[in-house]
Amino acid sequence: MVKLNNAIDIDINTNRNAWVLQDTVGDLHIQVDNKLQNMVKRVLEDEACTMREEWRSKYNHYVCYDYEPFCCEGFMYYVHVTGGISWQHKHFLGMIIKTMLEANQHLENCYKHNITRKEPV
Repeated sequence: MVKLNNAIDIDINTNRNAWVLQDTVGDLHIQVDNKLQNMVKRVLEDEACTMREEWRSKYNHYVCYDYEPFCCEGFMYYVHVTGGISWQHKHFLGMIIKTMLEANQHLENCYKHNITRKEPV
């Protein structure tokens, strides 16, 4: 993850390399796996904010599309929220998205734990 100068970092630790970051200008940067793309889009579109979407390769940092690729496997969804709302509102949205991603990871861990746990006979 690239750190911005004097950034307010609200990073989350996931195995998907998902993160939410607000820079000093107040812009919000969000990167998640494509499986969580619709969840993030829904939150941001409800707020009617100005945003730029990109799909970045997981394996080659030079590959970046401004449209959704035909095959999204191997790409991360990146959103840069630039305007339309105040920086405090962007920070609040970042915290909401961070909480949603953490809850999603917690549910996935519970599901994996339940599957791998052996039931007594």
